[in-house]
Amino acid sequence: MYQNNITVVCENGKISRGETWLGIPQNVCQNKPIMQFLLKVIGELGNIDEYITDLKGEVNRLKEQEIAKLQEHKSSLINSVVTGKVKVC
Repeated sequence: MYQNNITVVCENGKISRGETWLGIPQNVCQNKPIMQFLLKVIGELGNIDEYITDLKGEVNRLKEQEIAKLQEHKSSLINSVVTGKVKVC
């Protein structure tokens, strides 16, 4: 599970998540149950951002791994041709 360290500020009818400000009515800022729900949703958005970042990292890792395998195979084929184990027609 992801932890999020999002500071939410509610002032002048706006709620912020990092650099993003969302316009909401001032009475929503004063409604504790609604604010708790909004904070939960905003927190989950932070979790989704982290999850997407992790997925991108995993995709890049797998891509690099596959590239390394292909380069190794290419080197092996070139070596086989050079040593005469494989004849190119």
